[in-house]
Amino acid sequence: LRRSTNAPSTHAAAAQAPVRKTQRAERTYSLDPGGTFILDNPVGDIEITGANVPELQATITTTISAADDAGFQEALRQSGLVTDGNSKTRIVRTAAVSATYRQKPWSLSVRWNVRVPSSASVRVLSYSSNSIRVSNVLGNVNIKNFNGNLILTNLNASTFAESVNGSIIYSTQRPRGNVMLGTVNGSVTATVAGNADLRWVAKTMT
Repeated sequence: LRRSTNAPSTHAAAAQAPVRKTQRAERTYSLDPGGTFILDNPVGDIEITGANVPELQATITTTISAADDAGFQEALRQSGLVTDGNSKTRIVRTAAVSATYRQKPWSLSVRWNVRVPSSASVRVLSYSSNSIRVSNVLGNVNIKNFNGNLILTNLNASTFAESVNGSIIYSTQRPRGNVMLGTVNGSVTATVAGNADLRWVAKTMT
Protein backbone atom coordinates (compact mmCIF):
# COMPACT_ATOMS: atom_id res chain seq x y z
CA LEU A 1 0.00 0.00 0.00
CA ARG A 2 1.24 3.47 -0.85
CA ARG A 3 0.30 6.43 1.33
CA SER A 4 -1.27 9.29 -0.56
CA THR A 5 1.01 12.31 -0.79
CA ASN A 6 -2.07 14.52 -0.19
CA ALA A 7 -2.63 13.19 3.34
CA PRO A 8 -1.45 15.65 6.01
CA SER A 9 1.31 14.42 8.27
CA THR A 10 0.74 14.08 12.01
CA HIS A 11 3.20 16.91 12.63
CA ALA A 12 1.43 19.25 10.19
CA ALA A 13 -1.97 18.46 11.66
CA ALA A 14 -0.70 19.17 15.17
CA ALA A 15 0.73 22.50 14.03
CA GLN A 16 -2.68 23.54 12.70
CA ALA A 17 -4.60 22.55 15.85
CA PRO A 18 -6.12 25.35 17.96
CA VAL A 19 -3.95 26.36 20.92
CA ARG A 20 -5.10 27.75 24.28
CA LYS A 21 -2.62 28.19 27.11
CA THR A 22 -2.58 30.00 30.45
CA GLN A 23 0.51 31.31 32.21
CA ARG A 24 0.68 32.67 35.75
CA ALA A 25 3.31 35.00 37.21
CA GLU A 26 3.92 36.74 40.53
CA ARG A 27 5.28 40.28 40.58
CA THR A 28 6.11 42.86 43.26
CA TYR A 29 6.64 46.58 42.71
CA SER A 30 7.76 49.23 45.16
CA LEU A 31 5.00 51.70 46.09
CA ASP A 32 5.25 54.28 48.85
CA PRO A 33 2.42 54.77 51.38
CA GLY A 34 0.05 57.25 49.79
CA GLY A 35 1.53 56.55 46.36
CA THR A 36 -0.43 56.05 43.15
CA PHE A 37 -0.82 52.81 41.19
CA ILE A 38 -1.81 53.13 37.52
CA LEU A 39 -2.80 49.95 35.66
CA ASP A 40 -3.44 49.98 31.91
CA ASN A 41 -4.85 46.56 31.03
CA PRO A 42 -6.80 46.52 27.73
CA VAL A 43 -8.42 43.07 28.05
CA GLY A 44 -9.02 41.02 31.19
CA ASP A 45 -10.54 41.09 34.65
CA ILE A 46 -8.98 43.19 37.41
CA GLU A 47 -9.21 42.95 41.20
CA ILE A 48 -7.38 45.49 43.38
CA THR A 49 -7.54 45.34 47.18
CA GLY A 50 -6.06 47.71 49.73
CA ALA A 51 -4.20 45.79 52.42
CA ASN A 52 -1.57 46.12 55.14
CA VAL A 53 1.34 45.39 52.78
CA PRO A 54 4.65 47.27 52.28
CA GLU A 55 4.63 47.05 48.48
CA LEU A 56 2.45 46.30 45.49
CA GLN A 57 1.88 42.56 45.09
CA ALA A 58 0.38 41.22 41.86
CA THR A 59 -0.67 37.84 40.50
CA ILE A 60 -0.90 38.03 36.70
CA THR A 61 -2.69 35.33 34.72
CA THR A 62 -2.27 35.49 30.94
CA THR A 63 -4.46 33.42 28.60
CA ILE A 64 -3.68 33.13 24.89
CA SER A 65 -5.97 31.50 22.32
CA ALA A 66 -4.74 31.00 18.77
CA ALA A 67 -5.72 29.15 15.61
CA ASP A 68 -2.40 27.27 15.59
CA ASP A 69 1.02 27.15 17.24
CA ALA A 70 2.42 29.77 14.87
CA GLY A 71 -0.29 32.19 15.97
CA PHE A 72 0.41 31.34 19.61
CA GLN A 73 4.11 32.10 19.22
CA GLU A 74 3.25 35.41 17.52
CA ALA A 75 0.96 36.30 20.42
CA LEU A 76 3.79 35.59 22.86
CA ARG A 77 6.05 37.98 20.98
CA GLN A 78 3.37 40.69 20.97
CA SER A 79 2.57 40.40 24.69
CA GLY A 80 4.39 41.51 27.82
CA LEU A 81 4.48 44.02 30.67
CA VAL A 82 5.85 47.56 30.57
CA THR A 83 6.73 49.12 33.92
CA ASP A 84 7.28 52.84 34.34
CA GLY A 85 7.28 55.52 36.99
CA ASN A 86 8.77 55.23 40.46
CA SER A 87 7.77 54.30 44.00
CA LYS A 88 5.55 57.39 44.24
CA THR A 89 3.69 56.72 41.00
CA ARG A 90 3.93 53.15 39.74
CA ILE A 91 2.68 52.58 36.17
CA VAL A 92 2.20 49.12 34.67
CA ARG A 93 0.92 48.51 31.15
CA THR A 94 -0.13 45.23 29.62
CA ALA A 95 0.76 44.79 25.96
CA ALA A 96 -2.25 42.94 24.59
CA VAL A 97 -2.75 44.32 21.11
CA SER A 98 -5.20 42.49 18.86
CA ALA A 99 -3.46 41.04 15.84
CA THR A 100 -3.72 38.53 13.05
CA TYR A 101 -1.06 36.13 11.95
CA ARG A 102 -1.35 34.82 8.40
CA GLN A 103 -5.06 35.59 8.53
CA LYS A 104 -5.44 33.43 11.66
CA PRO A 105 -6.58 35.59 14.58
CA TRP A 106 -5.37 35.17 18.12
CA SER A 107 -6.64 36.67 21.35
CA LEU A 108 -4.93 37.52 24.60
CA SER A 109 -6.41 38.43 27.97
CA VAL A 110 -4.63 39.22 31.24
CA ARG A 111 -6.24 38.89 34.65
CA TRP A 112 -4.76 40.98 37.46
CA ASN A 113 -5.17 40.26 41.17
CA VAL A 114 -3.40 43.01 43.08
CA ARG A 115 -2.84 44.03 46.69
CA VAL A 116 -1.71 47.60 47.28
CA PRO A 117 -0.91 49.53 50.47
CA SER A 118 -4.33 50.62 51.75
CA SER A 119 -3.36 54.32 51.68
CA ALA A 120 -2.61 54.20 47.94
CA SER A 121 -4.57 55.87 45.16
CA VAL A 122 -5.60 53.74 42.20
CA ARG A 123 -6.19 54.50 38.52
CA VAL A 124 -7.38 51.82 36.07
CA LEU A 125 -7.70 51.97 32.29
CA SER A 126 -9.44 49.05 30.59
CA TYR A 127 -11.21 48.29 27.33
CA SER A 128 -12.93 44.96 27.96
CA SER A 129 -13.47 42.80 31.05
CA ASN A 130 -16.14 40.79 32.80
CA SER A 131 -15.56 42.82 35.95
CA ILE A 132 -13.22 45.28 37.62
CA ARG A 133 -13.26 45.17 41.43
CA VAL A 134 -11.62 47.71 43.74
CA SER A 135 -12.01 47.52 47.51
CA ASN A 136 -10.60 48.84 50.82
CA VAL A 137 -8.62 51.67 49.22
CA LEU A 138 -8.18 54.89 51.21
CA GLY A 139 -6.81 57.04 48.37
CA ASN A 140 -8.57 58.42 45.30
CA VAL A 141 -9.91 55.92 42.76
CA ASN A 142 -10.30 56.61 39.04
CA ILE A 143 -11.56 53.91 36.65
CA LYS A 144 -12.35 54.10 32.93
CA ASN A 145 -13.73 50.99 31.26
CA PHE A 146 -15.52 50.36 27.95
CA ASN A 147 -17.01 46.86 28.36
CA GLY A 148 -17.62 45.30 31.77
CA ASN A 149 -19.05 45.83 35.23
CA LEU A 150 -17.41 47.86 37.99
CA ILE A 151 -17.73 46.70 41.61
CA LEU A 152 -16.44 49.24 44.13
CA THR A 153 -16.46 48.50 47.86
CA ASN A 154 -15.31 50.47 50.91
CA LEU A 155 -13.61 53.35 49.14
CA ASN A 156 -12.89 56.29 51.42
CA ALA A 157 -11.87 59.13 49.12
CA SER A 158 -12.93 60.72 45.85
CA THR A 159 -14.10 58.13 43.33
CA PHE A 160 -14.58 58.50 39.59
CA ALA A 161 -15.90 55.44 37.73
CA GLU A 162 -16.99 55.42 34.11
CA SER A 163 -18.18 52.56 31.90
CA VAL A 164 -19.82 52.49 28.48
CA ASN A 165 -21.25 48.97 28.36
CA GLY A 166 -21.53 47.81 31.94
CA SER A 167 -23.16 48.39 35.31
CA ILE A 168 -21.62 49.94 38.41
CA ILE A 169 -22.12 48.74 41.99
CA TYR A 170 -20.77 51.09 44.66
CA SER A 171 -20.92 50.33 48.39
CA THR A 172 -19.28 52.57 51.00
CA GLN A 173 -20.90 53.37 54.33
CA ARG A 174 -19.69 56.98 54.60
CA PRO A 175 -18.18 58.33 51.38
CA ARG A 176 -15.58 61.10 51.63
CA GLY A 177 -15.01 63.47 48.74
CA ASN A 178 -16.90 63.55 45.48
CA VAL A 179 -18.15 60.31 43.96
CA MET A 180 -19.10 60.22 40.27
CA LEU A 181 -20.51 57.02 38.78
CA GLY A 182 -21.45 57.07 35.10
CA THR A 183 -22.46 54.48 32.52
CA VAL A 184 -24.11 54.64 29.10
CA ASN A 185 -25.56 51.13 28.76
CA GLY A 186 -25.98 49.82 32.29
CA SER A 187 -27.32 50.55 35.75
CA VAL A 188 -25.82 52.28 38.78
CA THR A 189 -26.42 50.99 42.31
CA ALA A 190 -25.01 52.98 45.24
CA THR A 191 -25.33 51.84 48.86
CA VAL A 192 -24.35 54.05 51.82
CA ALA A 193 -25.28 54.37 55.49
CA GLY A 194 -28.85 55.60 55.99
CA ASN A 195 -27.69 58.57 58.10
CA ALA A 196 -24.69 59.49 55.96
CA ASP A 197 -24.27 63.23 55.40
CA LEU A 198 -24.18 63.69 51.65
CA ARG A 199 -25.96 65.17 48.66
CA TRP A 200 -27.22 62.99 45.81
CA VAL A 201 -27.15 64.31 42.24
CA ALA A 202 -28.52 61.82 39.70
CA LYS A 203 -29.64 62.06 36.08
CA THR A 204 -30.65 59.56 33.43
CA MET A 205 -31.56 59.62 29.76
CA THR A 206 -33.55 56.36 29.63
